[in-house]
Amino acid sequence: MQRLVLDVDGVIEFERRIAENGVALDELMRRAGLAVANAVLSVGACGRLEIDGLEGGALDLSGMCGVCQVSRCVTRKACGKGFPFKLPRVAVMAGAGNNGGDGWTAAEVLAEAGCEVTLISPCAVEELSAWPVRDEARRIMERLDEPALAGLRVVVSPDEGIARDILLQADMVVDALLGIGFRGVELREPFATWVAFANEARERGALVVAADVPSGMSAQTGQVTDPCVRADVTVTMLAAKPGLLLPASAEYVGKLVYANLNLNMRSYRKFVPESSSGAGVGRLELIDDITRHVNRTFEPPRAFTPSFGSSVLKQAAEIGLAQRAKSGAGVAAAASAVAAESDVADALDFAVDSGEADGIGDSGAMLAQRVLAEDSAYGEATGGALRSVGTMVSGGDLAAPAPCCLSAPSGPVDLLSRLESLDAPFSVLLLNLIDARGLTDAQVYKRAGMSRQLFSKIRSSADYRPLKKTVLALAVALELSLEETGELLARAGYALSHSSKADIIVEYFITRGIYDVMAINEVLFAFDQPLL
Repeated sequence: MQRLVLDVDGVIEFERRIAENGVALDELMRRAGLAVANAVLSVGACGRLEIDGLEGGALDLSGMCGVCQVSRCVTRKACGKGFPFKLPRVAVMAGAGNNGGDGWTAAEVLAEAGCEVTLISPCAVEELSAWPVRDEARRIMERLDEPALAGLRVVVSPDEGIARDILLQADMVVDALLGIGFRGVELREPFATWVAFANEARERGALVVAADVPSGMSAQTGQVTDPCVRADVTVTMLAAKPGLLLPASAEYVGKLVYANLNLNMRSYRKFVPESSSGAGVGRLELIDDITRHVNRTFEPPRAFTPSFGSSVLKQAAEIGLAQRAKSGAGVAAAASAVAAESDVADALDFAVDSGEADGIGDSGAMLAQRVLAEDSAYGEATGGALRSVGTMVSGGDLAAPAPCCLSAPSGPVDLLSRLESLDAPFSVLLLNLIDARGLTDAQVYKRAGMSRQLFSKIRSSADYRPLKKTVLALAVALELSLEETGELLARAGYALSHSSKADIIVEYFITRGIYDVMAINEVLFAFDQPLL
């Protein structure tokens, strides 16, 4: 498995070992900038709605073009491919540390691709103390007179009004202010003001891409300042950091996209340190075990082939459609025409409940549903059985069918009774489980990584239907068994499936009694699955 999760100290040590064994830190920084630029152009090409449909890591930022060495050929000049969309106007917020170096490289690549780019920096290049960002910024400044960088403008220490104009006029904002070294305590100026302007730009429709971690968030703990960048996409370099994987971090991280910086992680695996958080080598061994489990368990979805629970159901659909067209008689009469062969009401009940009516086409589905729905219109609301249909046909080419062709089914309960005896809703079962385990609401939603506001919505509305990932996070927080998890999912209209790798992974942890949302998210990230 090529995806890693490391704590901050582990990432720093991993970078150091990589630099000692072949790829220097300045080269890693350039590759990180290329990944950010690629994300900007990929996001700009599809827009916000498409971003919301992507799974974490769906953007492939790892491949380098063999001609220009830029990920996915973002440089039109080198490859001559270009992009079939209007290139965005980009504002880059570059900090004074090495995270800012990612921003400088991204700005250079985007300008070469034809974008209009404005980079704002808190200080002049000569005042940058960190290496390699200082050398990277100096190199790019020396190139500003070149035609290839005609679209790049660098603004040093802009006043508040100029910074606001730059950010609010941008189509895309790159956040490269603060990296993994930030502890999530307080944003100093001018960064706090710039972050507030970036969030305002996003509210007005701009898209925000964060380099490695949103500025204002601790990559280690997920703690955030006010303000903190709210990104649409966060490009995490080499390894995901624990703070990015917390459910509460999702509103700041957006879509978490992995960039391996063109490194073969299988080759560099031997340099992965053991992190203090338990990630690293130990987690890789766990992922190897889960990989084997997924390979044994995963069932790829098959193409749907229409099938019929009963041949009588198919005949009922065909006869019902033909006779309705011929005489205008009710669908109940059509159903009764084949009742002598079998109990059609049972078949129709089964079809409606199981969804198999969809397999017989529009006319069959209509028959299956309307035999039940129109029952009351013909006299008696018996749900599944039509006790008497003799008086339903008063003329036309069809003779009235014999009465009592359909008797009340002994198996299925009638529809009205079913509707009057629903199971308790999801929220009721959830609160009962919390009480049964002697936990408080706060204990549960904190373990699940949920906000108090979301939990309040679930608690106060019996009709509220949470997302499947929310239900699974609550099941883990409550330490439910697999059977209990299935019941909780069912109350929200979901189920675990072996055609879903994410479901298999969650099932793996639950059956082994590992109730740790963070650990589950680390493995979901490794398999490129949505996080809880």
